[in-house]
This record gives sequence, structure tokens and C-alpha cells, in this order.
Amino acid sequence: MTSSTLTRRSLAIIAALGLSLGAGSSPSQQPATQTITIRMLHGKSGKPLSNKNVTLAWSPDFIPWHGTVVHLGKDGTGTADVPAGVELFEVMPGPKVGKEPGRIPYFDCNSPLFPHVSVSQVLKKGVVSENTCSNKTAIPRPGEIVYWAKPLPWWQPDMQ
Repeated sequence: MTSSTLTRRSLAIIAALGLSLGAGSSPSQQPATQTITIRMLHGKSGKPLSNKNVTLAWSPDFIPWHGTVVHLGKDGTGTADVPAGVELFEVMPGPKVGKEPGRIPYFDCNSPLFPHVSVSQVLKKGVVSENTCSNKTAIPRPGEIVYWAKPLPWWQPDMQ
């Protein structure tokens, strides 16, 4: 065999290996990242609350410090990627923005207090709980959770 024949065979083998290795990692075979949106609305006025945090505690543990803290921007919304394999989660208030994150960040106006939310329900229909602070309501949107809250008044202590 000549060196050019060996080179061609080597290139053919390398190309075949590359194609077979790449076939198992096509983007269509990998699970797509699922993203949910949290929209925080004022329990009395129905307007967005900005610069707040919520924590998503994922199943099976539902432990807040293993969860995802979602910062809600100026428009009162924030997003989170759902970890692979998670089917349920809980939405919890806080941590408080600022120097003392252990303090109560706001009143929770949701009823029930978001026990075990289904990822598939959020993605398909959206979730809006009952607002216990007023009769304001919102229309559910696929991929979104509406979280009702009310700022603490300045005279209300925010200790836990």
C-alpha cells in the first residue's frame, strides 16, 4: 500500500467515526429546556410589583436552598429554567432584596399558598391562584405563574 492509500483510508475511518459519534447527540434527541415565567402582581391594585424575589423549590426535595431564586425585574416578571426530570415545584416568597435577606419580603396573597405546582400544567395552561388580598384576578397564560403579593407597610415589622 502506498502512503496516499493509507491516508485516504485513515480519513475515511475518521469521517465515519465522526458521523457515528455525532449521530447520537443531535439537538432533536436532547430534551428541550423548559422555561417558566413568574409574574408578581400587587394583591390590591393588580399592578406589577418590581424588584422582588421568589424561590422555586423543585421536587422531590422541595428544599428552598436547593431551589432557584428568581429575581423579578421592573415589569414584575422573571424566568426560570426547569431542571431536567422535575414534575412538581413550590413557589415561596423571598429572599428579601437587600442587606437582610432573612426578613419577610412581602405579604403573600395566594390561596392556597402554592402547594406542589405541576410543571406540565404551568406550561400548558398557566397558573393563577386565588387572590386573598382583594377581588383582583388575572387570566392564566401558558408557561406563566401569577403570584399575588402586597408590600409590607413601613410600620409593619418584617421579622420572622
